[in-house]
Amino acid sequence: MAAIIAQMTRANRERKKRKRVETSKCMYKIPAFDPTFDAEIHNNFLSRRKQYQSIELELEYINKILEAACAKDEYERLPRKPTCFQLILELMFIVFALSLVPWFLYLLEYSIDTNMDSYFGNESQKINSSLHMS
Repeated sequence: MAAIIAQMTRANRERKKRKRVETSKCMYKIPAFDPTFDAEIHNNFLSRRKQYQSIELELEYINKILEAACAKDEYERLPRKPTCFQLILELMFIVFALSLVPWFLYLLEYSIDTNMDSYFGNESQKINSSLHMS
């Protein structure tokens, strides 16, 4: 029994010798920060976050430019209504192209008639006159 009491008194003495720190205080002494310390430069998290934010801004800017270019391309790909000048020009081209066919047929017929007279001479005139008489 005496041994137990001796152990308890000894533990009590050692407990009192130890420096007691209250829960509201820190037991470590922290020296003052270096005045040249900048958290955005020296802290890896903050410096990378700053880089990430600058990259995000650049990507937003690039996306805006690409969206504008895509919108412009889509506008250019849309079918447009022809202008009045284009319609008139197209109409003139169609009329001219269609009028060439009768003119070529007329010239072909005229050239065949004149060539036949030169080939057959008076005989073709006899045939033509006999066709007109009947």
